[in-house]
Amino acid sequence: MGTRLGIIIPAEDVGQESELQFLATPEVRIHTARVQTPERTASQRPGDIARAFVTPPRLDDAVASLAQASVDAIACAFTSSAYVLRAEGEDAVLDRVSPRTAGIPLVTSSVAVRLALEELGVQRVSILHPPWFDVTLDELGAAYFDAAGFEVASHGRFTGAPEPRRIDASDLIDYVEGVVSAHSPDAVVLAGNEFAVTRLIPALQQMLGVHVVTSNQALYQWLMQAAAGNPPPSVTTAPQK
Repeated sequence: MGTRLGIIIPAEDVGQESELQFLATPEVRIHTARVQTPERTASQRPGDIARAFVTPPRLDDAVASLAQASVDAIACAFTSSAYVLRAEGEDAVLDRVSPRTAGIPLVTSSVAVRLALEELGVQRVSILHPPWFDVTLDELGAAYFDAAGFEVASHGRFTGAPEPRRIDASDLIDYVEGVVSAHSPDAVVLAGNEFAVTRLIPALQQMLGVHVVTSNQALYQWLMQAAAGNPPPSVTTAPQK
């Protein structure tokens, strides 16, 4: 039957599915539950869609639907919701929906990234967000990782193509190279689940000599570990600054 991974995404997103399918081996199947969120408008405040994503009963019902499908592990693949809620709000949401999981392991993208960085022994990070994250979300992202105990060497938005499917690989590689040269992080985090750049990790790591972590890569790693029956790790005490 193979491994069955469940992901929950906003209704309009597609990057998460393509990224996880890219990472998955033939015996792994990706099953998606979509959460309907308000249409994006110019009048929306930063974080409105992120808050709508986690508002009951949308997320709760999506978790329950994947649990009924008997997947092996479930992930909420929407980075900005964690930024808006902060870690304590994110934990509260996970606590709220956990009774709907039927005991199936559940994680969010941002928790998966934190765990991946801890496993790598990273302390100093540069956070790079996609162009469609506004300045407020970028700052909230930096605050999220700072509060988790990481030294945020730099943060910002990639200034390339404004659409997920128009990211130019060479432009992104050049941009990240400049970030590493200027700030000397232990790792670069390419954060955001629609930021479909996981395929560039080998080239970036070989060129730059630092760890590169993407939201979807960290998510897939956690899901596979949980699906294999290993106890999903918990976030450890933040490293001292």
